[in-house]
Amino acid sequence: MFACIRISIIIKPRDKSVKNYLVLIGDMVGSKAQRDRNSLQRSFAQTLQKAQKKYGTAFISPLTLTIGDEFQAVLEKSDDLFSLLTFIETQLDGVQFRYGMGLGGIDTDINSQQAIGMDGPAFHRARAAIEQAKKEQRRFCFKSGHSGQEERINILLNWVDYAIKRWNAQRKKIFLYYCEQYTQKEIAARLRITQPAVSQNITAEIFQLTVQTVKLIQKEIGEMI
Repeated sequence: MFACIRISIIIKPRDKSVKNYLVLIGDMVGSKAQRDRNSLQRSFAQTLQKAQKKYGTAFISPLTLTIGDEFQAVLEKSDDLFSLLTFIETQLDGVQFRYGMGLGGIDTDINSQQAIGMDGPAFHRARAAIEQAKKEQRRFCFKSGHSGQEERINILLNWVDYAIKRWNAQRKKIFLYYCEQYTQKEIAARLRITQPAVSQNITAEIFQLTVQTVKLIQKEIGEMI
């Protein structure tokens, strides 16, 4: 006769009394090899200003240029996370970025003017994430302090990286406008291409899988904030 063994698994719910934020750090890849770094830096700063204006409601602390060729920001929602990143990359065509994302609390007062002078687990995790992304030459890295969450989100992020690094500038723009719910006709007019060309892109299986994966990542991160 076999003994019956009962195993109970207790999942501790997130403490909702502790407010979580998403700290985003972006790092420009290979900027030192650019011939005209001054021009690139000006374009970079202008792009961040445009992105801040376009996606400003997502931020509790704005996109801010920090050390070297990095920027950081604090987000309190993740709905437009990939639209934001794609917008930055399409504005700076040919420039690649890495991104570290850290989820957690912030121990200091929120600086609503610049994303500097703050501290807490969200910042520590974002810094660890961008350093890991650099070390492993990944586009994205996410850290939340919970290994199961991190593993799942990073697997999904790796898939998105695999897909979009094969896209040209036009497909990235189609992806951006599609995520922002423009119609095929509107996308075609904006990019000055035919509507069938837009349709061919957005009906491609890898395109739709990427869109679905991005939505899932944004939803899961949003539920943690």
